[in-house]
Amino acid sequence: MGPGMGPQHDPMPQSGMPHQMRGQMMSRETIRSVQRRLNELGYQAGPVDGMMGPRTHRAISAYQTDMGMMPNGMLSPDLVGHMIHGPARGSAD
Repeated sequence: MGPGMGPQHDPMPQSGMPHQMRGQMMSRETIRSVQRRLNELGYQAGPVDGMMGPRTHRAISAYQTDMGMMPNGMLSPDLVGHMIHGPARGSAD
């Protein structure tokens, strides 16, 4: 971690361990895919490194807000699917 990037600035662990998502483990590759997509959409998720840092959390929250979702900055299977593959079929979008 660089200067000023201690745990007090980022509530999520910065280890190489996968991110836990609602009882499931999220792979770093999935997190990279989400970061890449957020950056493509202009949400400034930071580096595509597979780490759930503060910029990724803020970008997820902004995306959730813009999509009419509850903004909590957390990944879920539905959110990942929405970001990577678009809204689920049959949705009102």
